Amino acid sequence: MTPTIRPSVQVISGSNLPTPRSGKTLDPFVRVEVHGVPSTCVTKHTDTVKDNSLDPFWDASMNFEVSDPELSLLRFSVRDRTGLLSSELVGQYSLPFSSMKRGYRWVPLLSRDGCSLDPASLFVFVWCS
Repeated sequence: MTPTIRPSVQVISGSNLPTPRSGKTLDPFVRVEVHGVPSTCVTKHTDTVKDNSLDPFWDASMNFEVSDPELSLLRFSVRDRTGLLSSELVGQYSLPFSSMKRGYRWVPLLSRDGCSLDPASLFVFVWCS
């Protein structure tokens, strides 16, 4: 049996987020999700930053408990707050827990269909205890 890990993710900031075709600036927030065995699945998110597509700053820390890291993925999705309870996907990236490295990391963002949104990215700090 695999031991439970307790990763901490700090979503620090974003960079060069793509703006919608309408040209309006984004009200971005980041959703961080753990996908895996049902007892491990959880979703957390940052606060929304108003009118900032270029360099939003969140500095949000999130703690997770993952009971089977070999079968789990960590998904980052940047979303644009469009209403009180609605949002639209801006970019996303998923990676298996087995490939996560500790420390400061740039997370590249991909479109809904998996195409690169370079230079759009997130700056995060990852730690596992």
